[in-house]
Amino acid sequence: AALAEVLAEQGIGPEASLSGTGLSAESLGNPETLTSVRQYITVCNNALRLSETPETPFRTGSRIPLSAYGMYGFALVCSPTIREYFQVAVKYHRLATPLLSMSWQEQGDHASWIFPMDTAVAHPDSLLRFLMEQQLTQLATHLRAMLEGNAYRPIRASLSYPAPRHTHLYERYLGCPVRFGQPMSELVYPKAVLSAKPLLAHRLTSKILQETCDRILGEVKTSTGVSG
Repeated sequence: AALAEVLAEQGIGPEASLSGTGLSAESLGNPETLTSVRQYITVCNNALRLSETPETPFRTGSRIPLSAYGMYGFALVCSPTIREYFQVAVKYHRLATPLLSMSWQEQGDHASWIFPMDTAVAHPDSLLRFLMEQQLTQLATHLRAMLEGNAYRPIRASLSYPAPRHTHLYERYLGCPVRFGQPMSELVYPKAVLSAKPLLAHRLTSKILQETCDRILGEVKTSTGVSG
């Protein structure tokens, strides 16, 4: 819905942006609608074909709040510390229907989101970059919303693919220097962020919501392999 909204602002109507998905603009506003990873990839490819600005994935990522993820998002919002926020984000990441795998690591004076390039979908390089740009923007936007002020901005972002022409958009939306052509893709924060307390932290509520996420995760049916 966020991506369709961003494209609509560029004059690309839902008929074009949702082409090939079997979805309508009305269905996106229905909470009973279920969508698939394949459908989202189709809309991303439509955006790559129809949009005239490389800012589309950045704008989309900045418009998806944590509350859009239901119980998973609320569990993140209530995390007692940012360290637990990182842990919960990775543990229940499947509930976000992710297109990219994600982990985190604590090393030296840094804490980092890590993105291995073993994505679960077949993609051209332009699609992978589109998805990475959206994901990085979401992560930076979400952590800013969790903490008061800009005390813990990212230190840097490292990306494994070559620099595109619109590198300025990365720095604008992430708020840090960006390096391309690196051995791995990561978004790096100062280690001190792990001890920070989110604005809506509440240990008991976080525990209840994590128990709910455990139950939902047990109900999620996923398939792997060629047939999956």
